[in-house]
Amino acid sequence: MHATFAESLYGLKRQPVPPKGQPPAAAAATAAAAALPGTSSPVGPLLSRKQQYQALLCEVLLPYLKAKCDHLYARHAQQQGGVLGLALGRSAQQQQQQQ
Repeated sequence: MHATFAESLYGLKRQPVPPKGQPPAAAAATAAAAALPGTSSPVGPLLSRKQQYQALLCEVLLPYLKAKCDHLYARHAQQQGGVLGLALGRSAQQQQQQQ
């Protein structure tokens, strides 16, 4: 994985994060020197395998967890009542009436 669909669509490029304590210019020079032929892109080195997995987790796992939390919050807010529960209950009733 070198880019998500949106990154490819808009022409965005992921850049590796330099190790802590190392200036970005020195990190780029070190990575470029260590890169084998064919392993670097025209703009710089590619992401490491670990960084690719971290990006994948951020693109897939975080939105999934957010959707689950939103669902749980909406369900429990309706049970608790109060202003938020009333607002969520009314919006749910309106959606059911429209269908």
